[in-house]
Amino acid sequence: MEWALLPFKRYSEFSGRSRRKEFWSFQLMLVILSVIAAAIDGSLGMSTLVLGLYGPLRFLLIVAVITPHLSVSIRRLHDTGRPGWWLLLGLAPIAAMLLVPVAGWTLVAVANVLVAVVLLYYLIQDGTAGPNHYGPDPKEAERAAAVGTT
Repeated sequence: MEWALLPFKRYSEFSGRSRRKEFWSFQLMLVILSVIAAAIDGSLGMSTLVLGLYGPLRFLLIVAVITPHLSVSIRRLHDTGRPGWWLLLGLAPIAAMLLVPVAGWTLVAVANVLVAVVLLYYLIQDGTAGPNHYGPDPKEAERAAAVGTT
């Protein structure tokens, strides 16, 4: 559970690196919390109360986690040696929907899937071994701390 909460401790830290374990533990926690919030919103009949899309609990969850989610995603990309700007690639299909007529939205949907696959591939990859442009290897720091405590 500690790994899932680490992004909250480093919520405003956009530099450095985050391991896969930290990122994916946080993602799992968000999915669980989102399902619980959606179930509560639905049982109270408020599942589309905010913007016609979200219940109030899910909306509060989104607001509460947007900064930690963004920061841990950027640090995760840093761990693979990529800049956090890659996350902006996810906005390209949304911008295209505003510019492309409705008839072209199928192409935009395909582009959205391709962008998601590329970002998922980057987020799944193991981090670069040793220090990189974004900082020291978090696995090495963890190993050094474990050796020092034994």
